[in-house]
Amino acid sequence: MKKEELSLRTKEELALSLKILMQKKEFKKITVTDLITECNISRPTFYYHFKDIYALMRWAFEYNILTAVRQSSHTESWKVGLTLFLEHIKENRPFVMIVYQSLGMDTLHQIFSGDVSRVINNVVRKLIDASRYSPKQHQFLVDFYSHAIMASIMHWVFTDMQNSVEEMIQLLELALESPHLV
Repeated sequence: MKKEELSLRTKEELALSLKILMQKKEFKKITVTDLITECNISRPTFYYHFKDIYALMRWAFEYNILTAVRQSSHTESWKVGLTLFLEHIKENRPFVMIVYQSLGMDTLHQIFSGDVSRVINNVVRKLIDASRYSPKQHQFLVDFYSHAIMASIMHWVFTDMQNSVEEMIQLLELALESPHLV
């Protein structure tokens, strides 16, 4: 096994251990000792991969989100892709909320605005008929709808996901059926 693969595997095991421990106790009370015991690795191995538990949490969350984004971006329909992504977020809401409470809204926004925003941006770019607008207008509409969708998803997460995934898709579809879109 290559060094990169071994490193990724170790990080995945640490992330899984963190998730397991977070089901048993508050994140603030989890120690490196808890993690290395759960994961059966040495303390130097932990610190080789992560500066601290917060760095592990951030990596685990980003990796988790990135995996969901990659899976959803390989679908033919934006609705199917976004449904997969929202289902993933819903399944992992406790983890999302712990990341928010521990690392703050800015970190959560940075994570979401990276790969997630790019995927949504690509979806919106495909939906907007570029021939109807100047390049500047087209880019404005892409940015506007991308930010609106991201804000809607974040609002959904922070309002206890009162709408089902299906309802969210219907609402987003309604928003995307504006006169500016195809």
